[in-house]
Amino acid sequence: MWVTIFEYDPLYWAITKLFGKQLLELMGANEAVIAGLTLEQKVLAKKFIDYMNPVSPRSAGAAFDNKATMPNERIAAIKAPTRIIHATDDTLQLYHNAEFAAATIPDARLVSFERGGHLLAFVEQSAVRTSVQEHILDSIGESD
Repeated sequence: MWVTIFEYDPLYWAITKLFGKQLLELMGANEAVIAGLTLEQKVLAKKFIDYMNPVSPRSAGAAFDNKATMPNERIAAIKAPTRIIHATDDTLQLYHNAEFAAATIPDARLVSFERGGHLLAFVEQSAVRTSVQEHILDSIGESD
């Protein structure tokens, strides 16, 4: 469904205006996550959805994401410091892919959250920000 929606800017725009809750569900957030969003989180999610317009330039990436075999052994070649941040309730990108990536990428670290779905960055904004900052600072320390 994502592939079709992403191919047509007017379709994406109409869906964002008429079916906001359903779009959030399609984006990997379950009903409990959506119901628990604060006003600020709802505003962030709306901005994120709106900023994706025009969406058609992303259609090739959406198609690739839906056809790529996940998980994939090629990620074992990643040498960069890697932190994987994922919610166990994400229905768009399944949690077992994050577990596989953490086990396959050398020295990767998985930071898990129980809720947030694919809207994790909005739901756990402060904790995600802190984790990313720690990762950057740790990575800088490793390169000295």
